[in-house]
Formats: sequence, C-alpha cells, structure tokens
Amino acid sequence: MVKQLMRGVLVAGVLIGLTACGSDDTETKEEATASQDESDATDATEASGSGGGGSNPEVEAYCTSADELAAELKDLMADPMSGDLAAVSAAATELTQKAAGLISAHAEDATRINECTQKVTDAVAGG
Repeated sequence: MVKQLMRGVLVAGVLIGLTACGSDDTETKEEATASQDESDATDATEASGSGGGGSNPEVEAYCTSADELAAELKDLMADPMSGDLAAVSAAATELTQKAAGLISAHAEDATRINECTQKVTDAVAGG
C-alpha cells in the first residue's frame, strides 16, 4: 500500500512538473513558416561546415541530466523503497526549471529539449 502511494506521488509530481516545460504551440502559420525558413538556413550552413560546432552544450548537458534522472526514476518506479523520493523529486523540479529556462533562451532547440524531457516522462510512465 505504501509502495503504491509513493509511486503515485512520484508520478504525479514529475508529470506535473514536466508538463510545465512543454510547448504551448501558439505560433501562427506565418511565424512557423518564418521559423522553419530560419531553421533550414541554419541547417544548410551547418551542413556546409561553415557554422558553429553543432548542438548547444547547455541543451546537451540538460539532456544528460534528463537521461540520468530517467534512469533514477526507472529504478525508483521498480522499487519505491530503494531510493530517496525527496531527492528525486527535487531533481525533477530542478530539471523542469532548467528546461523552461532553456526553451526560453534557446527556442531553436525546443524540439531537442522536449525529446529529452520525454525520456523522463516515459520513465515515470514505466516505458
């Protein structure tokens, strides 16, 4: 009974936090087209070798943290008594705040950030 309650609290807390860092998808068709055109130009520049060094290091650090949290969550979901629920919840909250900040600062990397966030969501859902 305690195990199920802890699992429920963990799942609810992480899912609520991760939902906050998702995209609100309010851009207009013109904005989406302009954004895609800029993205295509950036991709072409990077493909030609004259651009920067690839992925944003802050985003990749976030993704590494998300992978680590996902692994912790999988372990905790398998055996809720095996880990520190408070520490994992705090890490999830911190990661959520980090994702929101990264999306605000690096909107062009929102897809990558959301992909990494999805790994954590999947871990909570048992995937």
